[in-house]
Amino acid sequence: MLSNRQKLAMVGPQAFSEKCLDSSDMNWFVQSTDVFFPALKKICVDEKDEDLFKHIDTAQGEKIVVLVNQWHMEGIEHHWAHRYG
Repeated sequence: MLSNRQKLAMVGPQAFSEKCLDSSDMNWFVQSTDVFFPALKKICVDEKDEDLFKHIDTAQGEKIVVLVNQWHMEGIEHHWAHRYG
């Protein structure tokens, strides 16, 4: 079985985060980034979450479909719950 480091080296960072991690692994990485690199997480994750939520919230139409990276699911859900309960 390959380690996460080996998988990362084989497929690259974007494919690794999208294809090699389940949601619990993804949450672990996001939370670890928050602990060890809070400024980086604020720029790369938190600000993008807010921007994505604003686009989703102001989208026109009765129904919309949104496809986002796993990194941003928790943040978008947080913004959604804060706005709509």
